[in-house]
Amino acid sequence: MGTRTYFMTAVSHSLVWAFATPKRSIAGAEYAAENAVTVRLLNDLGIESPKKHYGAGVRAKHPELILEAQQYIGDTREVEIPDRMTPKEYRRWYCRGDRGDGWDHGDTGVWA
Repeated sequence: MGTRTYFMTAVSHSLVWAFATPKRSIAGAEYAAENAVTVRLLNDLGIESPKKHYGAGVRAKHPELILEAQQYIGDTREVEIPDRMTPKEYRRWYCRGDRGDGWDHGDTGVWA
């Protein structure tokens, strides 16, 4: 079984996860983190999120939120995702417990 290299960025203010969806590049991971945080910021403000082309829509209509989001974005790390997992499945597995790296990733659980 092989793996694929992705990048995943920590976020401290999102709707669900402590990391944005893993992406193939560092820039992609940071973009995903901005999206994850701005969804939460829009929700906090009671503003409906753009449904189509979210990233472009939020940047066009609410560029100030992209700047605000930066304070909630942490490190970007390289991860190896098993071939049998999608990036979203990997994030779910990763965020559910201690992976032996000294970080608190949330409540414990085993990906099955």
